[in-house]
Formats: sequence, C-alpha cells, structure tokens
Amino acid sequence: ETRQCSLFDMDNMIEWFSHRRVLALKDGDSVLVIGASGGVGTMVVQLTQAIGAGKIVAVCSTSDVDSVKSLGGIDQVIDRKQTDIATVLKPSSFNVIYDA
Repeated sequence: ETRQCSLFDMDNMIEWFSHRRVLALKDGDSVLVIGASGGVGTMVVQLTQAIGAGKIVAVCSTSDVDSVKSLGGIDQVIDRKQTDIATVLKPSSFNVIYDA
C-alpha cells in the first residue's frame, strides 16, 4: 500500500496566510521575491505561482540560480552577486515585494 502525504509546516502556513490575507495577492499581480532560494523564499515562489501571479521575479545568490530556475514559472531570476537589483528593477513595477 502506497500513501502520499504533504508537509505544510507552521512557517508555510504563515506564508500562506500572509499571501492571502495581509498582502491580498491576487491573480495577475507582479511579485518580486528577494531571497527566493531559502525555505521561506521557495515557498513564497510556489504559493505565488499557485495563486496565479502574472509575473514573478526571483533574486538569489549565484550558487542558487539553477535551483531557483528549476522551480519553474519564474519570469526572471536575478543573481544578486552579479547584479545590483536597485539599478535594474523599479519597485513601482511590482504589486508585491517580498524579502524572504
């Protein structure tokens, strides 16, 4: 007998609550996730995808670029060690900026 389960721990529950209730993230929103490679950042990216964000831009370190890209559904991955995000991104172009 094979059983499947899903782990949704307290940190992830907080993220889900933040997305749905506090940030009021909705379909089509543009989202910038700074720190997208950590546990919370990865969950933010995944929840943002599930909600249906129109554009997701993720920021991470050089060593994590490939793993963040592998999450799929991300429009742009920025290597924070190679690029100064303040010079290439305008905060006003995002509905939500999440610094994990």
